[in-house]
Amino acid sequence: MLYKLIFAAAYLWVFYMLYVYTMGVYRAKLSGRLQGLALLLLYPIVVVAALFDVLCNLTLACIIFAEPPKEWLVTARLKRHHASDGGWRAALAGYVCDRLLDPFDPTGDHC
Repeated sequence: MLYKLIFAAAYLWVFYMLYVYTMGVYRAKLSGRLQGLALLLLYPIVVVAALFDVLCNLTLACIIFAEPPKEWLVTARLKRHHASDGGWRAALAGYVCDRLLDPFDPTGDHC
């Protein structure tokens, strides 16, 4: 059981690092400074991040939010809960969005 918790924590940590990486790529792309070979080298990891996102939403996020998925991506789930009228899911989504995701999104408002 302990190894499952360690695996889940490690998965979430890698998923978060991939998110931060992807937002860095997105920021560089928005600024117009990312093109050609750099895009070719960076985009495969962005694809891996997207796969991590889908897998997390279909597994760990179901456990964390105690509900089956209604969308494909964790961000969509967070947006739905963050926009809801309250409860523990809204509070958790608000914390994750405001403290962990928004600071790295170039728009400042990831969810």
